[in-house]
Amino acid sequence: MGAPGMGHHGSQYAVALGNMSTTPLLQKALAEAQLSVQLYSDYFGPAPYKQLAVTQQWACNYGQSFPGLVYLRLCYFYDPTVRHAFHMDYRDFGYWKVVAPHEVAHQWWGHTAGFGSYRDQWMSEGFADMSASMYIKLIEKNPKRFIEFWDDERTMPWSGTIWGFALTMLGP
Repeated sequence: MGAPGMGHHGSQYAVALGNMSTTPLLQKALAEAQLSVQLYSDYFGPAPYKQLAVTQQWACNYGQSFPGLVYLRLCYFYDPTVRHAFHMDYRDFGYWKVVAPHEVAHQWWGHTAGFGSYRDQWMSEGFADMSASMYIKLIEKNPKRFIEFWDDERTMPWSGTIWGFALTMLGP
C-alpha cells in the first residue's frame, strides 16, 4: 500500500471522483435535445428530419451532427465532479452548457442549409452557436448567462492552439 497517509499508488493526494457512469446524464441530454428541437422548430421551421437520435460517442474532444443523428462527446455525460477532476471544466468555456443544443442546431445549420466549402463552415458553426445562445436565453431566464455565453465565445479564439498554431492564425 505505501506509508501511512499515502494513497493507493503512494501519492499523499487521494482524489475522490464522482460517478464515472455515463447513464445518469442520458435523461438530461434527451431533455435538452427535445427542447432544442421544439425551440428551433418555432424559430426556423419544422425539424428537417422525421426523427432525431441522440447518443454518446467515444471521443471527448468533439461532438458531431449528421442528418437525423447527433453524437455528443462522451465527457458531456460525466458528472461535473469527474470533469473537474480531469481538468475539463475550465478548458471548454461554456461548451458543457450548450453541447446538445449546439449539435441539434446543425440539423438546420449544416445539413438543411449547408456550406460550399470548408471556408464557409464558419457560418454553420456561427448559426449553431447563435441557436445555442437562444436556448441559453430560454432556459436560464437570467440575462447574465446569455452574456456570459457570448463572452466565452469571444474569448475562445484567443485562448488556445491547434497543431501548434494559434487559433486566430488558422484562417477559415
